[in-house]
Amino acid sequence: MSRSSSSLYMMSDDSQSDVEEIEHDKKYGSYEITPKYLQISKHLKIAKLSNETNTINALYKLEALIVGDKEKICVLRLGGVHLLVNLIKTDYQRSVIASLRVLKLLCTHYFIIDEVIKLEGLQCLVKLVGIYYRNRLKNLANKTLVILILEVLQLMSVSRRAKRLIRSFLGIPHLLRYLSTDTSFYFEKLLEHDSSINSVSSDISRTSMSAQGRKRSITVSLNSKRFQDIDVTDLKMIQLASNILWSCSESKSNVASLLSYDFLNIAIELLHLQICEIDLPIMGLINQCCVVEEFCNKAIKNNLIYHCVRCLRHKNHHVMQLVSLQTICKCVRNRVEIKDMVNKLGGLKVFMWIIDINENGKSSLLIATLHTLAQCLQGSTKNCTWFDSDDNLRRIFDLIILNNNNKVIECCFEVLKEFLDVCIENSISLLKISDICIESLRLTCKNVIVAINEVLIVGMKNLEFKRTLLMKDVLPLVWSNMNSQYSDVVSTSADVLYNLIDDPNDTADSIRAISGGLEILVNLMRSQIKEIVASVGNLVSKVALDDENRLVLVKFGILETILSQCKTNNLHVFKSICSCIVRFSSNVDSCAKLKGTIRYIGGWLHSSELCAKYDAVHALFCLSFDKDNCIVMHNSGIFKHLVELMQRSDSESLQNECTRCVNNIKKNAPSVI
Repeated sequence: MSRSSSSLYMMSDDSQSDVEEIEHDKKYGSYEITPKYLQISKHLKIAKLSNETNTINALYKLEALIVGDKEKICVLRLGGVHLLVNLIKTDYQRSVIASLRVLKLLCTHYFIIDEVIKLEGLQCLVKLVGIYYRNRLKNLANKTLVILILEVLQLMSVSRRAKRLIRSFLGIPHLLRYLSTDTSFYFEKLLEHDSSINSVSSDISRTSMSAQGRKRSITVSLNSKRFQDIDVTDLKMIQLASNILWSCSESKSNVASLLSYDFLNIAIELLHLQICEIDLPIMGLINQCCVVEEFCNKAIKNNLIYHCVRCLRHKNHHVMQLVSLQTICKCVRNRVEIKDMVNKLGGLKVFMWIIDINENGKSSLLIATLHTLAQCLQGSTKNCTWFDSDDNLRRIFDLIILNNNNKVIECCFEVLKEFLDVCIENSISLLKISDICIESLRLTCKNVIVAINEVLIVGMKNLEFKRTLLMKDVLPLVWSNMNSQYSDVVSTSADVLYNLIDDPNDTADSIRAISGGLEILVNLMRSQIKEIVASVGNLVSKVALDDENRLVLVKFGILETILSQCKTNNLHVFKSICSCIVRFSSNVDSCAKLKGTIRYIGGWLHSSELCAKYDAVHALFCLSFDKDNCIVMHNSGIFKHLVELMQRSDSESLQNECTRCVNNIKKNAPSVI
């Protein structure tokens, strides 16, 4: 940056041409000449034409006039932004401070941010951040100047273009230097002011942290008396720099640049200060960096979970709570020991506390808390055992019943699903959970129904849970969702019915009593959506165990549907089609009609999936009871491949199934072999 030492205070009065004014009118619209317009114009002329003292006075008067967007656009039209950017590039520190004060008011408007970028003002500000770093502690003017620069950069960083330019001008390393201040001085001051801190009762202070860590376990503010001897401007610089970094570090590549400057150690030291205004951006930065597995592991070793739980306790600081919850979610994924650590540090209690105080409040915070709770329960026996109490479950049930936000209800069922998945055999609340699921099935929200279905599928691993559902005649209620227009509702409902129907002979009358019940299944099997075909195919194979149901399904055209769907290349669809073939080929006429499926089934014998090979061989075995089918198998080379599989397969079960199929073909079509 060239920083001219020559004066800017004798600029010509016609700095803005008529052509430029016409362009401004097109972009921002014409501006009515009002007394305030004339005042702004007057002060800008003084600032352009006078000496340094008069320029500074004019800028301070201009600052007092800027109260809304009209005044900001007026300054822009009159060339004020150009003047301010030029003043920033000078060596006159008082003028730079005055111009930054005005620019701070102006940079809440996107047009002005674009203009500053166009005039290379952003590049100048980033370089000033680097230049003033070493001199920032010499006097108050330097500190004030740095804070103003950082405040303007923070306002400009809402623009994507500004973020990109801050990164390209190497603003990240400059800003990180402001975070790497030695914090030992602050700790000493904190401990001087906290002589009675040991007597303070706090939930967090009862965690397994060190004695020094417990002394720091009280959240403070920048305005706190505890900081009266600490230079608050230093802390303000840290806060602003971290806010800008948080705003600019969105992608993985930007995170990588943060990590290359040893950001983790700096961040953890700043979190130890426990200052609300610094906690938020630092936690935001850590949350973004946690997408990198290595960083996440190191952060956990440096007590990140403790700081996340601590930040969750900021009762009225919803953004900080949201960021902390997101960070916990990233840390606990597939790590049971970290989930247990969250509980050990009191995290699950804090989750339930947040749920209590936000029951009718911030839905975004409630959703994030429930989702994080579900993540912490997933696969953790200790956490699920702690959660398995009437009080905790009552809060979740109350949310389902009383809350009218479908996303909140969906997350509640996500919590119940993860809980049941671990405690399905010994939970004291199975019957209550089944009741709440049945009541909620009458809701119409797609995602809620899918979430309930997933809870029911997990719950039915317990026989008592399944028996309760059958006793309460839930079958028609679930079946009614098979008419849904949403594929995931249909597929999960089919999965529920598949698990619910143990003996089709017992439920055959109930199924046929449902208007259009079996016809719905045949129509759904014709769907182009693979998830629906796979789930409904499994259900059809289960329902068809009853002879009368099987005849009705054949009447509605299930065999033709199987023939059309057997051409699939989807493993799940193929497995369900094989199940249907096995079920319907028990009838001689149906077995003959399914001859068209043989070539497609034979193609799956070359699959790399062992389960696909086994299902294909088993389906071929069931079809081999018909002589014509055996001839097709021989002529298409399937018989030869079955013999090879029988001899070379490593799977004993597959060898046995191939042997059965080969022997059956030899028995039913000896003249061909």
